[in-house]
Amino acid sequence: MLAPISENETTIYGFIRDDVMLSPNQDTQDRLRTNRRVLLELPEFSACTLLYRDMFAIPNSSINAGGYYSAMVHFGAPYEGVEYEWDLWLEAFEDMLLKMFWVSAVVHLETPFAGTHTHIWESNEQFHIPGSGEFEMHCEWTKDKGFFRQLDHA
Repeated sequence: MLAPISENETTIYGFIRDDVMLSPNQDTQDRLRTNRRVLLELPEFSACTLLYRDMFAIPNSSINAGGYYSAMVHFGAPYEGVEYEWDLWLEAFEDMLLKMFWVSAVVHLETPFAGTHTHIWESNEQFHIPGSGEFEMHCEWTKDKGFFRQLDHA
């Protein structure tokens, strides 16, 4: 884990993965357009916005011609003290996931004092369909003692 810019800065980053070949009856371009639309509907950044459009690398609405079947949405943003509103952030993220096609999603929360929390969502089916509430999330926590000793001596 890299040292944050400030002692109060928390970093959130991750990805949402869809496998566009899992559903031969679903139009691939429709899946991609749906996910793109959901991301473009997010608000612009403001101090009180938990999820905002510019934190996401919004993909094109057409599949990569390189032969890969995964459509990836990467995201990341620095926050100050978002861990105190973490339940609200998770709720906003899951509300967004409910509107999208995806297979899995991963969110890393790096805090200077509480270590790294990794949240992983997986669909209970082959993939998540917008409007379906069928998914599970689990969390893993790690704390790098070396990093925290460095903060104490800084």
